[in-house]
Formats: sequence, C-alpha cells, structure tokens
Amino acid sequence: INDTTHYLLIPNWLLFFTAAMGAQLLLLSPIARITNASIRRPIFFLMCTILLALPCYLAKVNWSNADMHGYYDAEILAKGVFDAVKPHAVVFCWWGPSNGLWYAHYVEGLRPDVDVYDDSTTVDRGWGGVTPAIGRFYPQRPCYSLPLGDQIDVIQKKYKLKLISDLHVFGQSLYEVVGPSDSSSVKAP
Repeated sequence: INDTTHYLLIPNWLLFFTAAMGAQLLLLSPIARITNASIRRPIFFLMCTILLALPCYLAKVNWSNADMHGYYDAEILAKGVFDAVKPHAVVFCWWGPSNGLWYAHYVEGLRPDVDVYDDSTTVDRGWGGVTPAIGRFYPQRPCYSLPLGDQIDVIQKKYKLKLISDLHVFGQSLYEVVGPSDSSSVKAP
C-alpha cells in the first residue's frame, strides 16, 4: 500500500518501449541488410536473445517485492485490525491502510459487521474529518483509529485512546476510543 515504487511501472514500461524502438533502429535494421543469410540469421538470433534477456534480468533484480507480488503488508494489517476490533466496530484510518482494509472487508468478506472510513471519506460525507466523525458513532459503537502522524494528538484533544496493538506494518498502531477527554466533549447516548 505504502510502497510507491509500483507507480514507476508505467514510466519504466515507456522507457522499455523507447529502448526497444532504438534497438530495432540501431541494431536489428542493420543486421537485416546483411545479404548472406547464413551470417544474418545467427547474428539476428543472438541480438534478439540479448535484447529480450536484458530487460527480463533487470526486472528480476530491480523490481521491489510490491511489483513482484510478494508484498503482504495489507493482508497483515487487515488481519491484525479485524482480529482485534469488537463486533460492530467503526475503524477510522488514513488512505494508506484504508485500501487494504476495504479490500479485505468488501472483496474477501472479512468482518461485514465493521465499517471502515478513511480521512477523505469523512470529509466527503460532510463529517468534517476523523475526530468529528468519531462523535457520530461513539459511544453507541466501538470506535478505533489507525492514526497518521500528529492525528493521534488531534484525536486525543477530544477522546481518550487506548493502545490495542502494534500492527507491525507501516509503523501503524491500532487505538480504541475509550472515552471523552473531558465530560463535556461527548454527549451521552
């Protein structure tokens, strides 16, 4: 999720395409002009083999685990969150974890009783961000947060948070909202 190297795949493929056009123009076209077929065919075969083997080799040694489909942080995060939260919980997070949680929730069917909102959806719904959005659900439903950066400080101005788990991915920790910071900040049910 947070490994942005996969965003470089399109420019890499465009560079590969440009290199292939250059190889065609500078290497294969001159070989095609050789009139003796017994010399032309082995040289052409050798050049094609080299030109195809080189990008395969570079791809194997240079692509990150995310590009090689060996990147499981989203699965680890989703399992950690969905195993830890109470029934009918609401989880608030930022855009990084939200994609993995939504995939696990909607595609894999994990924890259909849990709702996941990221900071952009809380704004899109007119809730004014994560902290005001927590007030829409707390205390009627268990609320959790996967805060980013100073977001934990902002939330703690209004709510008490309890560390539930260090999820060991993205440097994320899961916190449960356990009460208001002061008695006047949250209405009773």
